[in-house]
Amino acid sequence: MLLEPDSPVWYVAYGSNLLAARFGCYLAGGRPPGAGRTYGGSRDPRPPLGSVAVRLSGGLRFAGVSTVWTGGLAFYDPDGSGDLAARAYLVSFGQLTDVIAQESRQPVGTELVLGPTASPGRWPTASHVYDTLLHLGDLDDSPMLTITSLKHHPPTPPSEQYLRTILAGLLETFAWSDAERVDYLLKAPGVVPAWSNVDLAALCDPQPTTARKPGRRSSGRRGPSPVRCWGDQSGGDPMAGNFEVYQDQGGKFRWRLKAGNGEVVASGQSYPTLAAARQGTEAARRAADGAQVVEVGD
Repeated sequence: MLLEPDSPVWYVAYGSNLLAARFGCYLAGGRPPGAGRTYGGSRDPRPPLGSVAVRLSGGLRFAGVSTVWTGGLAFYDPDGSGDLAARAYLVSFGQLTDVIAQESRQPVGTELVLGPTASPGRWPTASHVYDTLLHLGDLDDSPMLTITSLKHHPPTPPSEQYLRTILAGLLETFAWSDAERVDYLLKAPGVVPAWSNVDLAALCDPQPTTARKPGRRSSGRRGPSPVRCWGDQSGGDPMAGNFEVYQDQGGKFRWRLKAGNGEVVASGQSYPTLAAARQGTEAARRAADGAQVVEVGD
């Protein structure tokens, strides 16, 4: 696969990077709430051109031990039963290269070569954890790529903050109810028996509670709200809003504008294709640039 640094690709996220603000730490730099690592960011800190919710055949599993979150890590199992809920971000191949470099604990700018391999559509990475890059097909003529491990790892329960971030990402990406998000995660190996449906339901609250162990009810005390790592296109204000492109339940594509706190402040009509939705997004951005506030009375 021949890709230039500025070639558009879809990075398909299914773990904590379902949450746009968390993924923004890989691009603009920053430290996600509850994580044990600060990310330096990509050479190109601009946010993705868009994102879309996708479902893939296979499944989600938790295994290994995270040095960032503690507890098990999320992996995509293409041979698993069911399907995987994921979010595809439209970024440049250069940005994806820097994301994988940071994931592999390699210097940003480390070259990623997608040459011929014994298994077409699969390439090794420098990571000892997410050691495989997969080509999942194409969307709008751009490749969909994700990282995982195809090795056998015994199931490991994920940590509270990691689950909170994934639950928030599922809400942001799919607008699922608490019950839908809980049911999805309960099916992933590594979650049960450490976490019950009651435990996971408590974690759906966007306000973090005090730390607790799996199987114990939350105390109900709340801590500070999560902060965003996202930067605007100049790498500036981390609370800047973002346009998101997504697929609704009817299969149509739409755009929405989210403020820095995650609140949807504007949304657009439905479009038959992702390309048309992106064009609508760009039209809305241009129209809003320099627009004046006009009071309209009776």
